[in-house]
Amino acid sequence: MGDIAVILKSLRKENNLTQSEVAEKLYIDRSTYVKWEKGVSKPTRKLQELANLYNVTIDYLLGYEPQKEELPKDLKKILREKKVLFDGEIVTEKDKKIIEQFFIALYDKTIKDLKKKI
Repeated sequence: MGDIAVILKSLRKENNLTQSEVAEKLYIDRSTYVKWEKGVSKPTRKLQELANLYNVTIDYLLGYEPQKEELPKDLKKILREKKVLFDGEIVTEKDKKIIEQFFIALYDKTIKDLKKKI
């Protein structure tokens, strides 16, 4: 079984996040997150949120799985990242909103079409 403190630090660095950024995403104090990375305390109540943030399973966070399970990525979360590239070009905030609206409209139309067929 792996050490959750080591796993959290590794995942944070892999995702190019600071401790403050992770704490902000989880709505906790930075000092709380630091305690998790140092192994002083454990993120018992935030395990699912951490798993969602890093796109891993809770078992992986707890060190029960040897490798990360590749889970589907949430397009909405990707679009909300600070810097997103498309074909090597940075996507502007305005374009991110347009892309999100496009996918919402496409999804809604697909659902309506499927319901008509049922």
